[in-house]
Amino acid sequence: MENASKALTIAGTILISLIVISALIFMFREIRGIKTQNALNQKTQSIIEFNKSYESYNKNLYGSELLSLANKMSDYNKSLVKKYGENKDGYEDMQLNVKFENETTNKDFTYFIGVIKQNDELMKTYKSSSNLETLYKAMVIDKDKPSAKEQKEQILRKIGKQEDEIINKIASNYEQYSKYKELKTKKFKCENIEYSKNGRIRLMQFTEQ
Repeated sequence: MENASKALTIAGTILISLIVISALIFMFREIRGIKTQNALNQKTQSIIEFNKSYESYNKNLYGSELLSLANKMSDYNKSLVKKYGENKDGYEDMQLNVKFENETTNKDFTYFIGVIKQNDELMKTYKSSSNLETLYKAMVIDKDKPSAKEQKEQILRKIGKQEDEIINKIASNYEQYSKYKELKTKKFKCENIEYSKNGRIRLMQFTEQ
């Protein structure tokens, strides 16, 4: 009788242990499932927010906005390499494809980044667009007018340059700035958006209107 009692006690202990272990396994699976789902939800939300920031450009926009978009894409592509390395861990570089009126070759975002950098370099020299415009007018358009000399000297003092440093490049600099200025006022329409396998926008296509 005593042996039977001990056997029942041992069996009961084993059964309770099995129930506890089963409960712990169930709880672990539930917690892991919740964590996995939360991670998926966060990833989905991150993709939604990411796409929103680019889908706001899915409209008719000016060249100035297109320049901002190109800069945004460039920064994103650089941050991918910095975060994930050259293989980018499955993430894709963003691409911009723009068709200009009367041009056979489409432009990508590197074209717009180049335009931005060129204008930034001009502004380092002339300090502002108004200085460049005024100096061009004084040195080229109105160079024979008495008032032009005073305007020219005033701007040269502002930018800390001598006339011989500027005279041979003022025309080409102004032409470059004029193209940048014209680009900012052009109108473009978003024609297509493509998404990568991870759900993020990978390509946006625009056409000049």
